[in-house]
Amino acid sequence: MLTFFLAFLAVVAFSLLMLYVGRHSFRQRPEKLLHLVRQARAGQLDEKAWTYGLSQPYYHAPEVNEIREQLLDLEGNFWAGKRQMDRHKQDFLLNEEGLRELERIQFRLEKIIEKRAANEKEKR
Repeated sequence: MLTFFLAFLAVVAFSLLMLYVGRHSFRQRPEKLLHLVRQARAGQLDEKAWTYGLSQPYYHAPEVNEIREQLLDLEGNFWAGKRQMDRHKQDFLLNEEGLRELERIQFRLEKIIEKRAANEKEKR
């Protein structure tokens, strides 16, 4: 009976440890979204990477998730679908107006990341 109880306790402890470790390792980082935006602005992003990058919610960072939702709105309103623009040779996913809006979103996202980094630095 004691062996069964100790084995059960070990399984429960291991399960709780894995839940704790796993929860933190699967969080999406805002820097990943910023990298996605920068690549889209540079014309170096394909549609699959855009779709995959925006499909992952940021539940732990509501302000970043709000930006992700704005990017989904941009996709609906200004989608160009890998069209070449005359001023560059790269392929862009968004039209000119969408790229201007993407620049504003990039600026907001950079400010959020800077603020989060400053807050983390203060905690140390």
